[in-house]
Amino acid sequence: MISTILNDYKTFSDSVINKIEFYDKKNDSGEWIELTKIHLFSYNWSIDKFESIILTFENIKEFRFIKQRKRSSTVITDALLKFENGEIVFDFFPKQYSDSLLEIDPYSDFLIRCEKIYLEII
Repeated sequence: MISTILNDYKTFSDSVINKIEFYDKKNDSGEWIELTKIHLFSYNWSIDKFESIILTFENIKEFRFIKQRKRSSTVITDALLKFENGEIVFDFFPKQYSDSLLEIDPYSDFLIRCEKIYLEII
């Protein structure tokens, strides 16, 4: 799923976060898991247009969201999605370098680590 998301949305540049949901839900085996749904308006490079999507993150290991004064926490310049150390990591505000290199920012204002990710186009 990560490769499909990256192929279509690349680094989520110029995306806008419309809604953030965080809740507990029972999975198919009856266990409680933590879920996060992020509603985005993002550019799909494969079809050359913006669209509304929902990214669902399942089995949350880390969730960090910091709203700072006088700074947008919902407009994404470039995000980083990768699989690292057995976890999916989505850093909405990674470190950016001049050669377009992105790196996880340990002090990121918005970062999710989880076991699974799903994409829904709405």
